[in-house]
Formats: sequence, structure tokens, C-alpha cells
Amino acid sequence: MKRKTDNRKMVLTLIILASLGVMLFPQAALAADVVTGKIDSLNNLIMAIIAGIGVIFLAWGIFNFATALQSHDTPQQTAAIPKIVGGFICIGISAIVNALK
Repeated sequence: MKRKTDNRKMVLTLIILASLGVMLFPQAALAADVVTGKIDSLNNLIMAIIAGIGVIFLAWGIFNFATALQSHDTPQQTAAIPKIVGGFICIGISAIVNALK
């Protein structure tokens, strides 16, 4: 009878120690780094594409503004300004997103 009680106490002690070991020494999930790394690389790719489109918009807007300025066409000058501002926003969007992280 005493031997059964000793075995039960030993098993209970081992279970408690194992539970405490798991709670006190948690292990980091290594797969999370792989997933977040791939998401970050996708995010960087999308931001680079948006910045490239922003450069194109900026160049297009500056060209339209310069053409309108040369021909003294005020409505075309006004239409070119949003393209220039949009180009600057697209170029700076990656900095804005990184600031919000």
C-alpha cells in the first residue's frame, strides 16, 4: 500500500514540476519569425512599388505644370498640382506606415 502511495506522489510531483517548468520557462514560437519575415518582405515590396508609382506621378505632374506654365494655361496648372502632391504622398507613404507601426 505504501509503495502505491509513493508512486502516486512521485507521479504527481513530476507532473507539477513539468507544469511549472512549462509555465516558468516559456519557449518562443520559432515559426512566427518566418511568417512575420515574409509579411515584412511583402510589405517592403508593396511600399517600393507605391514609391515607384509616386515618382512617376511626380514627374508627370511636374511635366504638366511646366507645360502649362509655358503656355500660360491656368486650369492645366491647377490640374497638375494634385498630381505633384499625390506623387509626394506616394513617395512618403512608406515613412508614414513605418511611423504608425
